[in-house]
Amino acid sequence: MSTNKPLLAIGLFLGGVLSVSAAKGIAFQDSVDMEFTFNPTLSLSLSSDNLTIDNLTPGNFKNSNYIDIEVVTNSVAGYVLSAAVGDEETYTNTDLIISPSIQNVFSSITNNTSSITEDNTWGYTIDDGNTYSALPYKGNNWTVLRNTYTHTGDNTMSFAIGAKAGNTQPAGDYKNIINFSVVANMSRTLDINDITYMQDFHLFNDDEMNQVKESMTENQQYTLKDSRDEKEYFIAKLADGNIWMTQNLDHNITTEENFYTSENTDIPKSASPLTMDTITYATDDAWSWVYIPQFYDPGDFCWDGILKDNSIGGTLNDSTISCETPSINRHYSMGNYYNWIAAAAMNDSPSIDNMQGEDVNQSICPAGWRPPTYSGDKSYQNLVTSLSLTAGGQGNIQNFPVYFVYGGSRAIAIPTLRGVGRIGVYWTDIAFKDSSSKMIAFSNQDEGYIYDRSVDMASGYSVRCVAR
Repeated sequence: MSTNKPLLAIGLFLGGVLSVSAAKGIAFQDSVDMEFTFNPTLSLSLSSDNLTIDNLTPGNFKNSNYIDIEVVTNSVAGYVLSAAVGDEETYTNTDLIISPSIQNVFSSITNNTSSITEDNTWGYTIDDGNTYSALPYKGNNWTVLRNTYTHTGDNTMSFAIGAKAGNTQPAGDYKNIINFSVVANMSRTLDINDITYMQDFHLFNDDEMNQVKESMTENQQYTLKDSRDEKEYFIAKLADGNIWMTQNLDHNITTEENFYTSENTDIPKSASPLTMDTITYATDDAWSWVYIPQFYDPGDFCWDGILKDNSIGGTLNDSTISCETPSINRHYSMGNYYNWIAAAAMNDSPSIDNMQGEDVNQSICPAGWRPPTYSGDKSYQNLVTSLSLTAGGQGNIQNFPVYFVYGGSRAIAIPTLRGVGRIGVYWTDIAFKDSSSKMIAFSNQDEGYIYDRSVDMASGYSVRCVAR
């Protein structure tokens, strides 16, 4: 503790008299540390005590009922939810058995599968029932069902088991125990291989995003899902230092009420849930010139990778192939085509009277991602420079590691794609008061030349997203 004394002012010596006076005030300052601990809490609850497959018949597959697993925690770093089989006493393996005999069992599947086809086997599924996996024995290991990075968000999971019986399998009640465990993360080191959804990025601060980047090998292709529709995309950390989608956005815009929020879409946190209730879903009809959100889904087609000259091809039919074809490169998925209003996640034309070259801070990209800015550290221009990208017959813009697609465009007045295999066109986020926006484009006719130009907002072009 400091000691503070009054201050004295000493005057001048005049005529043999020494004048001394006290200061008009005294002052002192000190401080004390303040600290308290807010203890973490953690709970796990199940909506049912039983997973039961009723009336499984010989030669058939069936799912059990679903149970909801809910985790509640205030740990800022989230939690790890895991599962395993057995109790180390009655059940000492992963088989479903008729107690007390273990001569006839349902064995665990060994590989992830879209459906259980092997007789007398079982596995578990989460949420959608489209993938079945194995659980380990409790005495050996646990399987991580979910590893989160925050205490907020959706903390409920649906869980079920499925089994297939053989025709000669003995009838009876086959049983075992599934154990669930949850552990709060008190701190975290983020690794791209532990991340499932693109939207997870919006939960990270700058230091955490740096951890993610440091865990990525430059140019290596990783995959993440869009939580809005479970579609999977390639992503990569590129030479400009940013994380890019290396595949075109393929999200089908919905008018479902309150669907788009800052938790799943690149709209401001202060914004109300967005209902794109004026959306036009283009099929065989020409697009409108009216500035409402419009998009076109050509189907699950990939560009065939062949550059077309102007005398042949250039349409959907002669320049693409099904993305399900085993030999096709899924990086070349054409995705969807959006007019600028849809790409910017707006219900209608923005008030652009005063917007001259302004970057618009929202988009249809997943939360935590955005289209590249026209000018700035996430621009196409910097990426082009960093990777020395070029177009045309000798160009590399369509190759590893960026895989930009010569996907053409969706015309306004003509109800079709045009220029497939000849040009690639991608939106940026900039708006102009003349109802236009900037895009980046490249052509097989312009050797080496990648350019930008202003285009009408009503046209339909591709979208790529970059992590914020």
